[in-house]
Amino acid sequence: MKTARIVRGSPALLRLLLPLLLSGTVRIDGYRPVIIVHGIFDGPKQFKTLSLYITKTHPGTEVSVIDLYDNLASLRPLWRQVQDFSQAFDSIVRKAPEGVHLLCFSQGGLICRALLSVASHHNVHTFVSLSAPQAGQYGDTDYLKWLFPDYVKRTLFRICYSSMGQKLSFCDYWNGDNDDLKPAGWFRCGSSADEQPERQNTEQTGPRASGLLPSLLFLPSTQLYLKSVVVIMPINPQST
Repeated sequence: MKTARIVRGSPALLRLLLPLLLSGTVRIDGYRPVIIVHGIFDGPKQFKTLSLYITKTHPGTEVSVIDLYDNLASLRPLWRQVQDFSQAFDSIVRKAPEGVHLLCFSQGGLICRALLSVASHHNVHTFVSLSAPQAGQYGDTDYLKWLFPDYVKRTLFRICYSSMGQKLSFCDYWNGDNDDLKPAGWFRCGSSADEQPERQNTEQTGPRASGLLPSLLFLPSTQLYLKSVVVIMPINPQST
C-alpha cells in the first residue's frame, strides 16, 4: 500500500530557532519541559530527530511527544482528538509547576490552539505553531492527493461538506470558497469562537487561558497553498 508522503522543510527552521526560544527560559533546576504534538499522518517516530536535538542542545530537558492518534488515526474528528490530547497534556503540565513549552506541527498546531482555548488554566510558557493552517486550508497537499487522487481543491468540498466528510479531521479546517454549501454550525478557521455560537457547546466552561501565554510563535508553512497565519508576537512582554 502506498504511504502518504509529507514534505517537511520547516522543522529545519525550528531547529535553528530553538536555541533562541529556550535560551532565555532557564530555571534554577534546568530547562522547562517540552511537549510536542505531531501532525496528520505523523506520530512520535517522526519527531525522534527533533527530540534528540533538543536534549543535545539543552541537556536535561524533558521532551514528551504525545503518542495519540498516530498515522491514519490522525484522520479522526479534531474535537475528539482535542479532548484526548487535553487529558494527556494535563497529565504532563501538572508535573511541571514552572511551566512548559508547547511545539505543535501542522494539524497538531490546530489541536494545541484548541486545547489551550478550552483549558480553564494552563502553564504553557511558549506555544510554537509550526506550519499549521491556522486560517484553514484550501489546496492540494501531498496527503490529500494520496487520499483523493481524483479530486482537486475545487471539488473536494463535496466530500468535506458531506456527513462523511465531517468525520475526517482535515475537513474540520477546510476553508473553501463555497460558503453557501457549508453545513449548519460550520466553524470557519481563523474566526473567533464568539462568532460561532453553534460550536460553543464543544468547549469546556471556564475562562480562556490563551492570553496567559508569555510568548507565541507561528512559523509559516513552506507550502503556499495553506492559508497560514504568520505572526511572531509576545503575549505578555513583561513575563520572563
